[in-house]
Parts: sequence; C-alpha cells; structure tokens
Amino acid sequence: MATNTNAAADPAAHEQLLKKHEEELRALEEKLRAQHSTDLKAAMDSAKEEPLQSRPQPTPAPAPANQQAAIEAAVAEEIASAVECGRMAMEKSAKTKLKDSQLVLQGATAGQGSGASDQGHL
Repeated sequence: MATNTNAAADPAAHEQLLKKHEEELRALEEKLRAQHSTDLKAAMDSAKEEPLQSRPQPTPAPAPANQQAAIEAAVAEEIASAVECGRMAMEKSAKTKLKDSQLVLQGATAGQGSGASDQGHL
C-alpha cells in the first residue's frame, strides 16, 4: 500500500511543482517586461534630450560659395593654359617665318651671283 500512496502522492506533488514553476516563470517574465519597458523608456528619453549635433551627421555638400570659387579657379587655370598654348603657337609661327625669310634671303643672295648662268639654261 505504500507504493500506491507514493504513486498517488508523486503525481500530486508533480502537479504542485509544475504550478510553482509556472508561477515563478510568470513572475520572472513580468519582471523582465517591466525592466525592459523601463530601459526602453529611459533610452528614448535620453535620445530625445540629446542634442542633434552629437549624433553623426552625413557629410554636407559643398556650399555654393565654395563651388563658385572652385569653378572660378578651374576656369582661370584653363584660360592660363590656353594663353600659354596660344603663345607657344605664335612663337612657332614666328620662328617658321623667320627661318623662311632667312632661306629666301640666302637664296636671293646666292642667285644674284649666278643669275646670268641660270638664265642661260632656261
């Protein structure tokens, strides 16, 4: 008969133990939910109170004044480059003209001495 009372007592004790554990789990769950709610509320309040400057901001686009200065600098550089290129072309042209005129003068002076003999061949 002792085994029957133990068998009958065991399921009842088991049920009581299950109920006790369920109650403990519920209490822990409620405690965790309350703590989470409190932590979340505190984090949201601190985020609202925190100034916007302390948060990371995206890099702003250059201001129009900076863009205008950069554009003007680029244009000035292009103009200087074009002027230099034009100056070099004019120097080359002047050198070519000078060389041509020197060749013409050399040809004219060389032709004067032998001008009579050249006319005879024609």
